[in-house]
Amino acid sequence: MSDLLKGKSKEFQEVFKEYKIMRNKIRKPMTDYAEKLILKKLDKISDNEDDQIAMLEYCIMNSWQGIYSPKYN
Repeated sequence: MSDLLKGKSKEFQEVFKEYKIMRNKIRKPMTDYAEKLILKKLDKISDNEDDQIAMLEYCIMNSWQGIYSPKYN
C-alpha cells in the first residue's frame, strides 16, 4: 500500500483499494496526487475512520468518482 495509507486500518486500506478499482472500471483512474487529495478530503470531512469507510463504500456503491457523505433517511 501507499505511504499515504500509513496509520490507516486494514479495513480502510481494503475499502480504499476497492474504491480505486471502481474508479478504474468507470474509466476515471486517479493519479497519485488525486489519491492524496481524496484522502485529505476524507480527513477534512471526518476524522472518524468508520465514517470515512462509510463514505468510500457509499461512493463505490453509486460508482461516484468524488467523495460524498452518505445521506440517511
